[in-house]
Amino acid sequence: MHLKSRKTGQAGLKLAINDIDDNKQLNFLYIRGFLATKSGKYTHQDCSFILRKITMNPTLNPLNAIGYGIDDYVKMFALTENELEMNIVDCYSGASCFAKEMTSKKRNVIACDPLYKKSIDEIQLTIEKAQKTLLSDIKAHPEWFVFTEKQAGQFIADHTGKVEAFIEDLKQGLTEKRYIHDALDHFSFKEEQFDLALMSHYLFTYSDEFSVDFHVKTIQELTRIANEVRIFPLVTRESHLSPYVGEVAAMLQMMGLGVEIRGVPFEIQKNGNAMMRVWSASCSVSAHQKV
Repeated sequence: MHLKSRKTGQAGLKLAINDIDDNKQLNFLYIRGFLATKSGKYTHQDCSFILRKITMNPTLNPLNAIGYGIDDYVKMFALTENELEMNIVDCYSGASCFAKEMTSKKRNVIACDPLYKKSIDEIQLTIEKAQKTLLSDIKAHPEWFVFTEKQAGQFIADHTGKVEAFIEDLKQGLTEKRYIHDALDHFSFKEEQFDLALMSHYLFTYSDEFSVDFHVKTIQELTRIANEVRIFPLVTRESHLSPYVGEVAAMLQMMGLGVEIRGVPFEIQKNGNAMMRVWSASCSVSAHQKV
């Protein structure tokens, strides 16, 4: 199969997108290796173009296929009881049960993920594949994680009920617009529609794929729709501190945004026990939030 370069047309790239193995954890290095097996002439920009198309309708990050609930989010994002009463948007929420559990407590959360464009059966199959990928990753790279393959299997099993609750809630939630499938760098929400935006295992996780500029623009978009943003974790998929953390923080501060790096009592990936808080100039930081 001959694949055209983006400079001569996008037909070949579309074929490449369709031909990429959906069972793989999609990342820039994988895409570049995939294209190297083809006869087309591809550039770094072509790889980025394909990745960009995929992120508009991404497969599920294995670490977001677990079915996190309120208790997990409280630890992951250092949420207080007062903050749980806020108007929250959960971005790249995957199989999280957070929105469902919060709704049952009469609290306001919208979950946002391009994954929700798929049918419920497809989403369920995607979750199952992603969980298998996570276990495979832990077996192949135990140095990336804080627990063993057996412990991970138990952790996933303990959250099975939460994944099932998410699936059961999805149809009604889509109808009620509690689940939204916006692209992750351009939301349909109004300015300052939310008090708090949460995002896990997306920014910084894919530092080898997304540029510093992409990180900054996405966070700017999040601060457009929410007074405060919290991003977890700050490590790459290989559990290294993202090389972008310092640069992104500095660029955001130069734009007049408040930035804080805070340790949290939640860790699945080694070194992945910190989040980034970003708040807009119009957001008043409460006493318990100050450094």
